[in-house]
Amino acid sequence: DMCQYILSKITADNFVTEFNRGVFRLIVNRIQSGNDISLTAFSQEFSQEELGYITAYVSTILPETLHKSALDQCLQVLYTEHQRQSVKNPNQMSDDDMLDYFREMGSQKKG
Repeated sequence: DMCQYILSKITADNFVTEFNRGVFRLIVNRIQSGNDISLTAFSQEFSQEELGYITAYVSTILPETLHKSALDQCLQVLYTEHQRQSVKNPNQMSDDDMLDYFREMGSQKKG
């Protein structure tokens, strides 16, 4: 099950923006509850502008061709962006923080 695979890799906290975290949570909740996840099902949850954003994003993905290797590539982009957004100013990092940061970056390159 692709949903379980995704949930084993990420949580809503991996997303950079609150909007994306909210979309992720809603989709996961609807899938786990057995509810419809079509764009029309989200019309009561989001504004027209937000639905437009979601629609534009979804239209760039072809679910029929989504497989684990493509998903893993998308997840890697998500991890990298989250890491980039959460990095402190190097001048404010302790030596231990800096070492942890470089270890994390090294493990991402290897994996």
